[in-house]
Amino acid sequence: MQYCKKCNIHIRGNKECCPLCLGELSGTPEDSAFPVLEERKVSRFSLWKSALFLFITFEIVMCALLYLTTFSWITYAMLLGVFAIFDVLLILYYRRSIIKLVTYEFYVCMALTFCIAAFTGHIGIVTAWVLPIGFTLLIPVTLLINRLNHLYLIDYMIYLIFDVLMSLFQILFIFLHLNPFPVPAVISVSLMAVFAAALIIFRSDELRNAGSKYLHI
Repeated sequence: MQYCKKCNIHIRGNKECCPLCLGELSGTPEDSAFPVLEERKVSRFSLWKSALFLFITFEIVMCALLYLTTFSWITYAMLLGVFAIFDVLLILYYRRSIIKLVTYEFYVCMALTFCIAAFTGHIGIVTAWVLPIGFTLLIPVTLLINRLNHLYLIDYMIYLIFDVLMSLFQILFIFLHLNPFPVPAVISVSLMAVFAAALIIFRSDELRNAGSKYLHI
């Protein structure tokens, strides 16, 4: 332990001088009484700036190729770049919350798939197969992730309800005749409705608490 003769006090840890009089210390330094956090070698902001620089460089190269060539895939590549930088932002922002990250990643992928299908004229494949399969698998994946992370139902109830509501958009695609084969979509919406009914009937307390916690209802 270190000692200041002028102030007549003992000082724990390893100090270069007395914190009171800034005088010299005698004695043997010891480990600090408080934990020392290691500085991050690469900060989140640095990663974001690097990703943004790569995105801008990629878009500039694609614009140059679009002017010099007639490749049809360049437009899709530029659109993919926009979604990629948005996806990086989500990962950096929600990297400590796996449930938020997985949920938002799902909707980003669905939006990207839908946009590409709309540009290529294959939107029927997305509405008939991709969306029904995606929404049907999202619920068990969400439950599994939260089970592995030992979360309470109230902590992720709001995400389950949001997924159920978003799955109802499949009905809209059927009415707009954008789904050439509606059977998978009908099965998916039916399963989501049954799951929502189970939550309302058997988990009404958690649902009410989640509404109070997240939506102030």
